[in-house]
Amino acid sequence: MKSCKVVLVLAVLMLPFSLRAWTVQILSPGSPLGGGEGYIPNSASYSVFMGYLDAALSANGGTRSQTPSSLGSYSYNSDAVIINLSATGYSYTTAERNVLSGLLSSNVRVLVFGEHDSWSKTNGQLATLLNGSYVTGKHTNAQSIFSDSFPLITQGLDSVYFDNPGKISPANGNGISLSDDDAMTLWGQNDNFLLMMDINALQNEHVNSLGYDNRELAINVANFLAGAVTPTPEPSAYAMLSGIFGLGLAIVGRRRK
Repeated sequence: MKSCKVVLVLAVLMLPFSLRAWTVQILSPGSPLGGGEGYIPNSASYSVFMGYLDAALSANGGTRSQTPSSLGSYSYNSDAVIINLSATGYSYTTAERNVLSGLLSSNVRVLVFGEHDSWSKTNGQLATLLNGSYVTGKHTNAQSIFSDSFPLITQGLDSVYFDNPGKISPANGNGISLSDDDAMTLWGQNDNFLLMMDINALQNEHVNSLGYDNRELAINVANFLAGAVTPTPEPSAYAMLSGIFGLGLAIVGRRRK
């Protein structure tokens, strides 16, 4: 009987996601970056990342919204959200800032985008909300990743190429730096609020040929948004778990004889 329990526990550990269906909602500010790279999920140029997200959700039996909803009227009715980048020169409304503040203290997993100084208004608002430090300018493109800082997002990453990113740095004990020039940081009481200061990084997997890890970053972020609770095991780890599972079955079989 004890062996049966061991096998059951091992089987559960092999599941990378919770069995409960997971929902991801797309939210847009009052004036989103239209048409091109910033309008998720309708832009063809963002299909690569959304493909990874849909694959991760499919493995979990989860779903995502196909049409963006209003950021300012979000009612905390999903497990994760992606917040579209705003148009340049836009400022978040009071209602939108209130939602962002609520998300920061919630269990909802968030991917929100900032950018370089063409988005100085929303960047400044995000920095104030996060109690972080907004550093003006266009910052380092190739950034080293702190792979142990938050393994669910950073495992397997050495460096990522960002495209003229902005920078909001952790300050006053708030936030976690995931990259060495703070193009990617994590915030929130529950480490749930992922801030990307470049909307291109999750799409630029072609730079993997130059030695960067943008593809792996996109997959990790997709898994984070899809409800993963631990880093997805490498194939070798799956093989090891499979072997342990098989050994457990063999032990049970012997004891039944």
